[in-house]
Amino acid sequence: MYLWNKKAKYMVIYYMALGNNLPFAHSTSATTDSAQVPSQDAGISSVRGVKKNRFSPLHDYDFLVKRQKKYRKETGFSTDDSFMMPRSGIGYSREISPSPEAVEAVRLLPEDGIKQFIRAAANGILCLIKTLLKPCVPVVKAGPTDFNTRIRVAAEKGYLNRVKYLKEQGADVNAGTTGSETPIWWAAEYGHLEVVKYLKEQGADINTGATGYGTPICTAAANGHFGVVKYLKEQGADVNANATGFDTPIREAAANGHFGVVKYLKEQGADMNTGVTGIRGYETPIYGAAKGGHLEVVKYLKEQGADVNAGTTGYRTPIWVAAEGGYLEVVKYLKEQDVDVDANARGRYTPMCAAATGGYLEVVKYLKEQGADVEARTKGKGTPIYGAAIGGHLKVVKYLKKKGADVNAGTTGKGTPIYGAAIGGHLEVVKYLKEQGADVEARTKGDGTPIYGAAIGGHLEVVKYLKKKGADVNAGTTGRGAPIRAAAEGGHFGVVKYLLNNGGKESDIGELHKNYAKWLVLHNSQL
Repeated sequence: MYLWNKKAKYMVIYYMALGNNLPFAHSTSATTDSAQVPSQDAGISSVRGVKKNRFSPLHDYDFLVKRQKKYRKETGFSTDDSFMMPRSGIGYSREISPSPEAVEAVRLLPEDGIKQFIRAAANGILCLIKTLLKPCVPVVKAGPTDFNTRIRVAAEKGYLNRVKYLKEQGADVNAGTTGSETPIWWAAEYGHLEVVKYLKEQGADINTGATGYGTPICTAAANGHFGVVKYLKEQGADVNANATGFDTPIREAAANGHFGVVKYLKEQGADMNTGVTGIRGYETPIYGAAKGGHLEVVKYLKEQGADVNAGTTGYRTPIWVAAEGGYLEVVKYLKEQDVDVDANARGRYTPMCAAATGGYLEVVKYLKEQGADVEARTKGKGTPIYGAAIGGHLKVVKYLKKKGADVNAGTTGKGTPIYGAAIGGHLEVVKYLKEQGADVEARTKGDGTPIYGAAIGGHLEVVKYLKKKGADVNAGTTGRGAPIRAAAEGGHFGVVKYLLNNGGKESDIGELHKNYAKWLVLHNSQL
């Protein structure tokens, strides 16, 4: 099997551009050969017709641009404009191929534009390549590894004829390094049913999975390719296949909201309460659906017996993850199924805290109306108002305060809500909390105050406000020094300058940053 050499590339591209109604572009949906090969005489005549009326190298280029635009207008197909390089760089190739067609084509081809022309050449022109390849000089022979790489790419793109051709030339339909994706996996990933069928008929293993990415049926389910999922199941694919640390097909379909696929897999015996173990903990299909906000899938799974309280290894439940994503309707439905609205994820937030941290006011309101505790603490003693403050969600902060949240409730090691707002640079939240009685001198476990937190983040306006409200600019932390040092270490020399001019001690900066800071202050730096 000989692959096309440089001359063949020239000939294919230009012959295609100037031949009998062969478009210099391609349809993005093409899965088979997109054009019939014209007679060679017609192609030569077309080339000679252009050559006869040519006035300069630019004439050829302008002709191709015109041809490409005309094709796009007449067909509505999308086309690749990448070949439209600067006109000033166009010249001629002097290379001559043995065939008459190539002689004409190569003489006309813009030499400097070869890379752009190759990129713009149509996909799916296998029949044309085969025809034009015959008279070319055979110079390169592909090895097995090259074919195996090409068949995976062809399967991914859905080019059935290329896949067939490469298989005929010896490509391995199960090609893939250990744990990597095979051709049938790629075809399933992108929903190319005909390619999947062909590869299966040629002996492709439908239950071989890629490490961390599942089997072909799993990736087809994740992307909602119902036809591929159904075909693979009919051919013996395992509907409960689970790669190490990865999801089952039904969990992937549920997480992406593919109701039809979920329903089909359930009818085919998929386990609704088997979750993925590994980096995500233990996520069941209903957990995945809740996480993605897919209400209809959540309802269907519950009706089919899914456990609405099934949690991850960190005890995050479906209602928790729905609240975290702000999916109010899912939260409402799950609450109606008698789930615990104050279920605390191990070491993390309650659903109320998760919603508050994300700034989802309507979810916060609903949970409060359903009896959720606005003072429920995490393992680190963080409350919903702390989560809202650190996220800068002023409306949520105000609502929680109105409902009785303590603005001075501290976390283990992370301070009070005003500290969280200060370190995040949320000036309006800082102001509101101060107005509601928050202590501007409240310390974290490491003795950090709100002004220290603001200095860490380089939030000058917050630093100024807290200083104005009585914050001690020299309040030190255990082992980390004063706010001025934190600002210097972070490179926030605008804050350093302000603190030096407002009572901060130069000696607190630290030797490492002192000279740099002094120079910047001396030169009126605003950094």
